[in-house]
Order: sequence, then structure tokens, then C-alpha cells
Amino acid sequence: MRGVATPLPPGEFQHTRRAPSVALQAHVEHLWSVRWRLPVGAAQRVATVPHPCVHLTFEAGSMTLTGPQSRLWQRELSPQGEVLGIKFRPEGFRAFWGAPVSGLRDRITRADTLSALAFARGVGERVFGALAAAPLDARFDVIEQALQAALPPLDADQLRIGALIDTARDDRDLLRADDWAERAGLSLRQLQRLLADGAGVSPKWILGRYRMHEALHRLQQRPTPRLADLAADAGFADAAHFSRSFRSVLGVSPQQYARLWQS
Repeated sequence: MRGVATPLPPGEFQHTRRAPSVALQAHVEHLWSVRWRLPVGAAQRVATVPHPCVHLTFEAGSMTLTGPQSRLWQRELSPQGEVLGIKFRPEGFRAFWGAPVSGLRDRITRADTLSALAFARGVGERVFGALAAAPLDARFDVIEQALQAALPPLDADQLRIGALIDTARDDRDLLRADDWAERAGLSLRQLQRLLADGAGVSPKWILGRYRMHEALHRLQQRPTPRLADLAADAGFADAAHFSRSFRSVLGVSPQQYARLWQS
């Protein structure tokens, strides 16, 4: 998975994804579940370099909204637990939220009282209550049913935001925000406004984040790539610039990270 910054923890760990139904594909990237059980006395911190997206998550007794995260996301795992979640497409969450997503940047909020997410109230109680032992697909079905009951239409700007971010994710040669704007037939300022509204982050940030995902993925492989080659392939001006950017997100140099991952 692109963006995962730590190896799987010891013990039992299961990560499952399910593609959304056809009706939800414009709003939802996927549904997901993580379940774990750690050895007695073990502690594990997990970390990801997040995508430009919003997650709504359900745990026993809580519902949490996680906005676009500009920093490394980290969590200390309890001895055992389970989380079910929705990874929204940027344009899809903007339609549910009804306000610029930039207001959610770097925020993690208890979602139970948020009026825009009233459709999800009670979902956690069902999937961690009566359906706790049910097959995962049955629990995902409950989440999808709640989403479909409140499904908002997407306007032209929201659809355009989705197409723009798909381009940034898929085109490894797209490295500059002004090139991105020109290709989309927009001014740089128009692109900035669209993405701040729908994704909560800037064009430069999105391009940098997808380059960082690529670099992270390659540093997790053997043999470790040469730093100069990695910097050039990821679109950085030089190895020093890449190292500074990497350290600002991960807290260690690329070389240190590769050694830590391989160990």
C-alpha cells in the first residue's frame, strides 16, 4: 500500500479493502478494515504518509473524522482492536461535507455530533454491536447503506477536482503545479482554489505527496536505490533537496529509513 511507513506489526494483523458499489464510486475510494492482536507485552506504533483524502472511521464506542493530514500520521496500537473505515474521494467528501475541506486540514475530530455526518450515526453501534461477529461484507453493507441513503449529487467543480487528483496520482511525469494547471486549462490560481476547496491542500503539496509515496515505496525494496537516482526519478532538483523533504515528513534521512525498514 502506497504511503505505509512502518512494517506490519508482530502478531495477528489483517487489513482488508472493498471497492464501493457502483452507486458510491464517485464519492468513495474504498471501504477498509484493520484488525490486530499483538503479543502479550508488545507495543507497536504504526505510521503512514497520508493521501490527500478524508477518512471516516468506526471503532467500538466512537466515530472519528480525519481530515487531510500534512504530517506523518501515527498511532500507538492497543493490544488488540479493530477499525472500520471509509476512504472518501476528495470530491465525494466535499459533497457530503458542504463546506471547503481546507477547514479540516490536520484535524482529527469526534464525528458523532457533526451535522453533516448525521447519516452515519448509529452505524458504529450496529457494526460493533449486533453485527460484531458477522462477516465483514455484511458490516460493510451497513456502512454503504447509510452512505447511499444520504448520497449528495456532485457538481461540475467537484467532478473536476476528482479528475485533477486522479491525474496527479497516475502521471509520474507531472512534477510542477503550473504544468498541471496548464494541462487542465486553468490558471495556477484557479487550480489552487479548486483543490483547497475540494481536497483541502495545495497543488504543490499533492504533487509532492505522491512523489514521496513513490520514494517511500522504492526505499522499502531491495536493493536500496541510489539516492541520486531516486531523487531524479521522484522529480526533485537534487539529492540534497530530496533528503530535506524526506526528513521533514519522516523525521529521518532516506538512508536511515531504508536501514530501519530492512531491519
